[in-house]
Amino acid sequence: MRRRRLVLAGPTDFSFVRTTFSHGWSDLAPFSVSDDGRWLECTVRLDDLRAIDLRMERDGARRVNLIVTGGRKPSDLDSARSITTRILQLDLDLAAFRRAMRGTDRWDWMARGGWGRMLRAPTVFEDLIKMILTTNCSWAFTRKMAAGLVDRAGSPGPSGRRAFPSPTQIAALPKGCLRDEIHAGYRAPYLREISEQVASGKIDPEGWVDDPREIPEMRKSLLELPGVGPYVADNILRLLGRPSGLGLDSFLRGKYAEVFHGGRTVKDLTIERRYRSCGEWRAVAMWCEMTRDWFDDDGVRVRS
Repeated sequence: MRRRRLVLAGPTDFSFVRTTFSHGWSDLAPFSVSDDGRWLECTVRLDDLRAIDLRMERDGARRVNLIVTGGRKPSDLDSARSITTRILQLDLDLAAFRRAMRGTDRWDWMARGGWGRMLRAPTVFEDLIKMILTTNCSWAFTRKMAAGLVDRAGSPGPSGRRAFPSPTQIAALPKGCLRDEIHAGYRAPYLREISEQVASGKIDPEGWVDDPREIPEMRKSLLELPGVGPYVADNILRLLGRPSGLGLDSFLRGKYAEVFHGGRTVKDLTIERRYRSCGEWRAVAMWCEMTRDWFDDDGVRVRS
């Protein structure tokens, strides 16, 4: 099987490890990752019949070695480059975030060391489905549902590993499969309806990347989608590089209580008040602060 290698240069503030382990996506199928964050692998779909294998390797402070296995068309290599750029947020300009954090006693550390990027799926559709899979359940169950979708409906790559299924592939699953085999529970009708709407062209998640609408208007339209509440909407916007609300969930509330209140539960308003001065970057600042102990000062992962 044909393998090709590309070298991608990240921006000056890029950290491969902090991006790879920025949140739980690297732990969900079809991603796999080394414990030390030196490499990240993913099978990605080019269309419903073809998939390629990507291996992203850290090379120094900024460079990423990309090994592409499979793909026959010249344009497939361009697709691999574009997908990798999206996954690692290599095209995200965080200069405004760093300026906002710099020079403040509380937030200055965020202006250094590659903080702020979050690992994304190859498509916005996959991000959306996975975000819905994180609602009202344990992380172990989210992993199980994501793996079930990939194993049941994803296109196989050259390695035999499967990509995350397309909207058409999810919509084509037999009725009851999402509930009884994937064990998506109450999420099952939401996953099917969203997949059908995307497959039919009624909604276009990939178009949200360049959506000219203001953030409040985008958030409002997201909240109209099946199974999308404030938590999902806020986190999708953050992955799009257009952070809005804090996207609070049980992890963030619990972590905030642990870090600042000895484990005592506090009101959401208390959490919001701490990050109010960060303005449009409050969601990014909160996430960086709540995950700061996952890494040492050199960006090495110290906590799984």
